[in-house]
Amino acid sequence: MQEYVYPDNSEADENYFSSDNLGIFVLSAKNHEQLTQYAEKMLKFLNSEDVNFTNLLFTLQLGREEMKERLAIAAENKGDLAKKLQQFINSGSDNTTIFSGSISGGKKNYKLLAKSLSKNNSAAPEDYKNPLTLAKEWANGKKVEWKKLYNSSCKARRISLPTIPLAREVFWFEKKTNGDNYHLNLNNVCEIKHPLVHQNVSDFSAQKFVSTFSGDEFFLNEHQLNGVKILPGSAVIEMARTAVELSSGLKVSSIGDIVWLRAVKIADNNGEWPDADTVWNNAAAWIPADAVQAGVTPANYAIYYIVRSDGTKEYKQL
Repeated sequence: MQEYVYPDNSEADENYFSSDNLGIFVLSAKNHEQLTQYAEKMLKFLNSEDVNFTNLLFTLQLGREEMKERLAIAAENKGDLAKKLQQFINSGSDNTTIFSGSISGGKKNYKLLAKSLSKNNSAAPEDYKNPLTLAKEWANGKKVEWKKLYNSSCKARRISLPTIPLAREVFWFEKKTNGDNYHLNLNNVCEIKHPLVHQNVSDFSAQKFVSTFSGDEFFLNEHQLNGVKILPGSAVIEMARTAVELSSGLKVSSIGDIVWLRAVKIADNNGEWPDADTVWNNAAAWIPADAVQAGVTPANYAIYYIVRSDGTKEYKQL
């Protein structure tokens, strides 16, 4: 892939616009501060780059999104435009050849802004004969069909130009509380291994993972029985699969012989789970003999085995 280089004879006429037919330079942004920064960026570009004046105007008119805060300058050439850009930066618009305006309505989706302008809000046909009127109308929110300013012999085309400066806004994670035992902050987000398996707290004695749920997660809100939020069985299986893969570094191909001993409920029994030995003894009849022989220890919720890619079984507890 490479850049397309236009033939020499395809360059737009640098003098297509003149003192008798002023060109219209347009910029728009989300707010006045950003518009001023954009004007400064364009001025620096004009002073440092050799750019075709006609292509510059054509690109900004037809190749940029029209936003709420607007600037329109009627100029005859690059030098004239640079002076007027500096004037706008220093003292704002003069309503003679430099026009600025703000579209009312406070819309956040600026892509819909142009679509929301009705035909009655379009520039009148006679406005296209007067660049000053057209510039003022656009700055005040009128819809302009810029292609009407160029005839077939002009050969204007879009070129690479500076883009709008990014808004310098800072967003922080806010703490979310739900009871005394749950909070979310940036540090916790960074430690999360998986949406269902949050932290690896393994030590030399065992592989252990911890997940903390607020009860507001979609898979809990949308999975309730008689008003009680229950962790879906599919989520439990996914937790097991993820934990094994994080521990072994191997891909789990299947999980079988799952025994459900107790549903995982939110705020069940004040958050206290029954003694693991009690659950193990009550479910002893369901534990495969070869699992016991394999040394599986009491588990709170389920006993399962993993079938590895080589066909061997490995019993696990959840």
